[in-house]
Parts: sequence; C-alpha cells; structure tokens
Amino acid sequence: MKIIHTADLHIGIENYGRQDSETMINSRLLDFFRSLDFIVQRAIQEKADLFIISGDIYHQREPSIYVQNEFAKRLTRLSEADIPVALLIGNHDSLLALKRISSLQIFKELKVPNIFVFDEPKLITIPTKSGDVQVLGLPYLEKNVLNEYFLNYSIQEKTKQEYASFIFSRLIQEFSSQIDPKIPSILLSHLTLREAVYQNWHPAMIGNEIYVNQEIFFKTPFQYVALGHIHKPQLISETDYPVIAYSGSIDSLDFGEADFEHGFYEVEITEKKVKPNFHKIPGQRKLVTIQIEAKDENDCIQKLLQHLGNNQHEKDIVKIIIESESNFDEQKLRREVSLYVYFIASFKYERKRVNKSRIQELNNEITPLESLKKYILNVNDPYLKDNETEIIRLTESLLSEIEAE
Repeated sequence: MKIIHTADLHIGIENYGRQDSETMINSRLLDFFRSLDFIVQRAIQEKADLFIISGDIYHQREPSIYVQNEFAKRLTRLSEADIPVALLIGNHDSLLALKRISSLQIFKELKVPNIFVFDEPKLITIPTKSGDVQVLGLPYLEKNVLNEYFLNYSIQEKTKQEYASFIFSRLIQEFSSQIDPKIPSILLSHLTLREAVYQNWHPAMIGNEIYVNQEIFFKTPFQYVALGHIHKPQLISETDYPVIAYSGSIDSLDFGEADFEHGFYEVEITEKKVKPNFHKIPGQRKLVTIQIEAKDENDCIQKLLQHLGNNQHEKDIVKIIIESESNFDEQKLRREVSLYVYFIASFKYERKRVNKSRIQELNNEITPLESLKKYILNVNDPYLKDNETEIIRLTESLLSEIEAE
C-alpha cells in the first residue's frame, strides 16, 4: 500500500507576495498551490492508495471563496483518480466559537466521493485500490478547550498537561481495541510532541499548546502515525512500530522556515515493514538573508550588487541586514536592489559594534551614582558627555525616591 502524507498546507498565506501580472492573484498564494500541485501530481503518477493531509489546510480560519474553490479542484483531481483523501482538522481550520464549524465542513456535508473529513476523533475504514485501510483521526485539541473543563477547579498547568496526555492516550487505547490486526492501520493527528524539533530548537512550553510524549503511540496496532503542526519535516520514530513522522509545511511561511527542505512523505506499507521516503518539492521560491558590513551608502550599494549579480536571486524573497556606522537612504537602496530580486521582505540596520574594554574602576564596592559617573567618563559617547549633568541629576532624584520608600 502506498500512502502520500502531507500537512500544514496553509493555503491562503500572502506574506512577501505581490500581485501576479497574469492572474492578478497574490504570488505567494500561487506558490503554495504550485507546491500542492506537485504533491497531487506525484500521487496520481504513482497511483497512490491514500492521500493524507494532517491538518492546517487553510491559513485563515475563514478562507476566501477563491482559496476554497482552488483547493476543491485539487481534491477533485484526486477523487477522479480513485485516490481517497483523509482531511484532518488543524488549529487553523476550525472557528473559535462555542459550536465549532470547520472550514472543511462543506466536503462532509456534500458527501464528496473519496473525501473523508476527520472533524472529531473517529476511526474510519477506507477502501483503496490495494484493499481497506483503517484510519484513526485525532483533530487538534486546544488548551482553552481543556480549560473549559477545568474552569471550576484549581489545577496547576503541569497537571493540565498530564490530563491532556491522558485524554489522548485513552482515545488511542479505546480505538485501538476496534482495530482489525489483519488490515493496515494509520493514525493521523495534529499536535506537538515533546521529542519534535521546531526549526532548530525544541518547542518551549508556552502559549496555548498541549504537549504529549511519543510513548502514547507505542504498543499500539498502528503501522504509521502521520502528524501535522510542526513545520520542520522529521521522523520521530523510524525503526520500531509505529513509524512516526511530521511531513512539515509544504513551503516556507517565513524566514524561520527558510533553512530546511519542504516536501512530503511517500509511505510504503507492507506486511513486514513501513518505509517512509521524504520527497523535496522542487523549484520553490527561496527566502534569502543577505548580511553585509558597509562603510557608507556607496559601499553598501556596491556590496549588495555583488551579492545580487548574475540574476541569482531574481525569483527570491530577500531580507537585507546592513551593519554600518553611517546612515542610508532606504528608498534609494530599495530601488537599486529591487531590480535583482523578486521581493524585498525587509531592510534592517544595525549599528556596527565597537569592542569595549571593561572599566576597571567599576565594582560592587562603589555606589550606583559613582558607577554612573565613572561610566560616562570612560565611554566614548558624545550624547552621555553632553548631557552628563542632567543625567546625574535625574539619577540622584531617582535614588532619593527609592531610599525614601
């Protein structure tokens, strides 16, 4: 059985885009559809048995009519090729309301052939060209949903995390008892594993996230766990059942995602093993950061053009960081650079750092006011020296107020 696993399409994002001259549509919106088209075409060429999208199909909770219509066209191509599609609800796909209505609800209501929407935890047996496959879908669970349950209880945040893991574990256990071991089974979910790496670091426990351990998937009857939500593609578990993988986002949403590849997993499931193969999507627009050190404006322009010569970045989105002690005419720089890049994301100026030797007289034995006076005396800062009297006066007044309290 051959399965295509993708996630985090974020169709509708328009960051760093401009109006396409032919279609009059935002260029980044078209970039993401081109990436999706590559995956869809691959599925059709390889005669895939199942196409999985593990959440965050849309970038906005209420996508435009154009975005919904174009996405539906891709689903129709898969359906007509006799490739069933499993759509899972992610955090970007549901509305923040008491009665949550997913932006994917229309596919469920219209009963589109070969389209299966997982808007609640459920197990569905999906018929494919190679036989039946059992698919368990666990949609995104937000922390504020749990908070509704814990509203009248004094429960620590750590305990809420433990309850969240318990809820996921119980759901998996309950559905696992319904699995037929003779039929392939897949679990798809949209969540954050503690073991996952986001960009180049492990996710911090902040915000509205629920974190679970990969152990909740161990000793279950599933051969493959298809995850979404973390945008960096990665295999969490490759050697033991189940194989656990994040397919990652299909294109770079911002510069934080510019340093890793974007693509999808093509998964082959046999009686003896599960073989996931990651495929990079070719021809994507790059997000490039150019950092230079310049003496003055002319030096800056010359160095930028050296970086941008030979039209090597004409299709790229570029962020420019200039380190200098001089000031620049940003509009002039933009005019010069715009001829060689597709889109200028930002210009950032950083004052050139000057190595400063430690002031030996500063120590814990002198008063704060004495420290300030010695600091102004030793540093080469015209502003501090010109305003020394006023700075010391204000500091004395502040210290007096602190002592009075």
